Amino acid sequence: MNNTIEETIKNILVRVPPSSGDDLAGMLIDADHYLTEHMNFSNATVKTTQDPACLLTADVVITDDTSTLQEVYQALLDVWASIGYTNFQASSVFMCKDATILRFVTVISNDSFCVTGRFKALGPKYPQLVAEFENDFGRISGQLRSTSELGV
Repeated sequence: MNNTIEETIKNILVRVPPSSGDDLAGMLIDADHYLTEHMNFSNATVKTTQDPACLLTADVVITDDTSTLQEVYQALLDVWASIGYTNFQASSVFMCKDATILRFVTVISNDSFCVTGRFKALGPKYPQLVAEFENDFGRISGQLRSTSELGV
């Protein structure tokens, strides 16, 4: 996993409390809405956790109409742009052999609380997209790693 985003999350959690209760439930509702409504995703399973460093998780299934890994990458960023708080947000996207991962932290105004999390986009068509990506770009982007190698 990208150390920069992990360090950013740790630094935020030192000074800003993690979200909870209705505030976290509101973020879950927003994430579920924007993930399931995006044209590149067919459904999403969004959950909250007790881990302050990863309060919100989502496993998202890509549609059969999604034609490239780059579309998956951009779809996650589109959703994130709709739900991250404008006060502060940081995110990083990783394309892996078995999923594309968005890791994030966002802080509401007045630094009242933050939301951390991970969205994972995968599905039956994902291996085909990986094969096409590797065929087109080969070693230019380096070897795609699995999510288990990244710890997600």
